[in-house]
Amino acid sequence: MPWAETVDPKDHYLHETNGDGWWNESSFMSFRVPGRNLMVMLYHYFRPNQRTAVGGTMIWDESGLDMGTVLHYGWDWHMPIPDGAELFDCKLPNGLHLETIEPQKEVRYRYVGRDCEIDIVYTAAREPYYAKNKGGELQPGFADFVKPVPGHLTTGHYEQYGYANGRVRVGGEEIDIVDSVVILDRSWGPRLVLSNMDHRRVAYASAMISPAHAFHVYGVNTAEALEDPVDGVEDAIVGGYYVRDGVLGDVVRGTRRSLERADNDGRSLREVLEVEDSLGRSFVAEGTISSTLRWPGLYGDFMSFVSYADWSFDGHDSVPGEIQEWMMMAVYRQFMERTRALTF
Repeated sequence: MPWAETVDPKDHYLHETNGDGWWNESSFMSFRVPGRNLMVMLYHYFRPNQRTAVGGTMIWDESGLDMGTVLHYGWDWHMPIPDGAELFDCKLPNGLHLETIEPQKEVRYRYVGRDCEIDIVYTAAREPYYAKNKGGELQPGFADFVKPVPGHLTTGHYEQYGYANGRVRVGGEEIDIVDSVVILDRSWGPRLVLSNMDHRRVAYASAMISPAHAFHVYGVNTAEALEDPVDGVEDAIVGGYYVRDGVLGDVVRGTRRSLERADNDGRSLREVLEVEDSLGRSFVAEGTISSTLRWPGLYGDFMSFVSYADWSFDGHDSVPGEIQEWMMMAVYRQFMERTRALTF
């Protein structure tokens, strides 16, 4: 059973591994503060066969874009995995502390850094959405997360949306977090990360009106990685899910376009998604981006824009969510040289 597709609380915990040094156990979660255009990212992953942990906390709003200018940057590499740690029950040396209250339902996140404290509880809004196999092949859009392996070991990926409640202190400001929309993911299995790998540009967009009305979609550029023009192109929506009236459908097709990009750095400012699901339903979502983190990410040559987005879809406006766009740094440089007059 190489690829997990069935909801199982056991997947909240670390899995049996093979001897692959690239075996990865990871979780990304983000939440946002509407009206403040502030976004918090808590992301960490373990390499259990290397005995190392990577991760931390990033907080940003419209005042800063990069690691050196965002409100708080607390990401660290090559930390030891504490003895007896689980992915959601651990205290890392850089101040990130997770505690499971109920598997796949509730987790407390705490963080103490320089001029920054976080204490929130994540509560799931519905059960996780597990990535699917299609005709024996991993659903497009998920292939970069982990690779299936032969034998009895499981690998997998799921997403789960919910709410955060608690508080954040950053830059001397105390911020109450009340029912802030969260997107959380979980991956496990071999995940190769090298700077000489070629990756197509991808995008992950999500929003939640309510637990019964939400979407999370995956877009992939169709050109070869180094031939991607970035601007003025239509990416293919290849996976994800759409929930309406409490009923979940798998996303089967669609398109994603950036309608406007910033003159100075090329980050997307306005987005439009056209999406169809397996139940024959469709929707159009228009997104406006208010704040962005430009981040080198976890790949050697794969950078990202992680952005707070307000979405309009299905008759609802200002729906809190996000859009992530990942591309090779070589592609980003070519794009900037060609369209933004990058100079030395």
